[in-house]
Order: sequence, then C-alpha cells, then structure tokens
Amino acid sequence: MDELDGRWDLRRTGGLLPPLRLLQKRIDGGHGATHLTGTVRVPFDVREGDAGRAELVYPLGLLRDQLVPDGEGGWEGEARFLGFRVGRFRMRREIPPTA
Repeated sequence: MDELDGRWDLRRTGGLLPPLRLLQKRIDGGHGATHLTGTVRVPFDVREGDAGRAELVYPLGLLRDQLVPDGEGGWEGEARFLGFRVGRFRMRREIPPTA
C-alpha cells in the first residue's frame, strides 16, 4: 500500500488512548514502526484489507491498528487490543519544516 508510505503525525480522537502528539508512524512498504520522540520504536507489519483499508499488526498480533482512508489524504484509525477497540486516532502526513 504505497499510499501509506511516509511519516505520519497522530492525533487521538477517542477511547482509552493517551494524547498522541509525541508519537509518529513511519511506514515503508509492508513494514513500519510507531516512534515516540525518536527514541522508542515499536515495529509493525502492514496488511492490505478490502475497500482500501489497511491493518498495522504489532508483534504477537495482540495489538492491531485498523485504518480507513478519510478522503482527505489521511487515515482514520482504531487501535484494537485482543480484538477489542481501545481507542481511535487520526493520521495526517507529516509536513516537513520549511527552511
């Protein structure tokens, strides 16, 4: 899913997730990682779903992010732990700083 490649800023939109301002997802091809301020990195695999959906599967498969395109170039996501929704978030492509 090439449309997911890149760096993504996150924003919590509901549920039990903490504020996500310090997190970023970086995706390249079928793999990626969630980064916390550049120090902590949690890897995941990208899986394609139907109707343009995607799923980010973390180690052991206990945590999964289900993504749906939002129609504006970003993604709406649901974080699921053991199949139960624990929160919702929005992903927007990172805007690089201007020089």
